[in-house]
Amino acid sequence: MFKAYLDESGIHEQAHTCVVAGYTGNVAAWKKFDRAWARLLRNHNVPEFHAQRFWSYQKGGAGKRASPYSDWPEQKAFKFKDEAFSIIQESRIAPVASAVLLEDWNSLTEKQRRFLTGGDYNSQSDKFASPGAPRKGFYLALLGCIWSAVGHSRNGERVHFVLDENKQLAGYALSLFNKLKHSAALRVRQRLGAIVFSTSEEASPIQAADILAYHLMQDSPQMRKQNTARVPSEILDELLTGLRSKNDLQLFNAQGLQILLGDVFNQS
Repeated sequence: MFKAYLDESGIHEQAHTCVVAGYTGNVAAWKKFDRAWARLLRNHNVPEFHAQRFWSYQKGGAGKRASPYSDWPEQKAFKFKDEAFSIIQESRIAPVASAVLLEDWNSLTEKQRRFLTGGDYNSQSDKFASPGAPRKGFYLALLGCIWSAVGHSRNGERVHFVLDENKQLAGYALSLFNKLKHSAALRVRQRLGAIVFSTSEEASPIQAADILAYHLMQDSPQMRKQNTARVPSEILDELLTGLRSKNDLQLFNAQGLQILLGDVFNQS
C-alpha cells in the first residue's frame, strides 16, 4: 500500500499564498517513520508536534516559543529539530508540494478558477455543469499534490491519501477526488485509492507534512520574487532531501496558471 499524507497552510482570509504539502511512501517507509516519530515525541514528552507553535515566537514573550515549547532551552529545541528532520530524511519518504500565489489566482476570471478547481465546463453552451470552487485556491494546490503523488507509485499500485482534518474543506475535497477517480486519465484513475481525513495526533505523518507546509509558507514571498518554488533555504533543503523530481514542487503563479488553462478560456 502506498500513502500520501498532506497538510495545508494559507487558507485563512488574509493569506497571500496557499500551500498543500506532505510526503509519500510505502508501508515499510511509513512504519519506520511512525516508530521513530513516536519515540521522538515520547523522549521529549510532547503528545504531538505543531510547526507554527515551535517556530513562531510569542509577541512580547522575550523570544519564547509558543506553548508547549515555551520553556524549552534553545539547545533542546535544536536537538528536537535535528532529530525530527533526520527521521524525515532517513524514512525514505518523498516530498510533494504545491503553492498557489493568491494574487495571481484572484486575477483570473471566475470561469477560469471554476475550471481549475474541477468545474465541468461545456464550451458549446458556455456553461458549467458543476460549479468548481472558484474562491478556494486550496483545491488547485491539492490537485497538484495528487498528480505528483500518483507519479510516485508503481504500475498497479494505488495511492491512498490522508489529509489533515478540516470540516470546511473536506466535503468538496472528497467530491473532487471521487470525480478524478471517474474522469481523470486512465493512468491516474488506476492509481487512485481512497482519501480520508484525520487529525495529526491520530496520523503522525501529518505532523511531518505540517513542517513542510509551514516552511514553504514562510518562504512564499521569496517564491514570488524569484519566480520559483525552490528558493535557497537551509531548512527546506533538509525537508526536500527526498525530492524525486523538480515537478513535485509546483508553483502556480501567473505563468503556471496560464499553462494549466491553455486555450480553454481567454481573459475577456
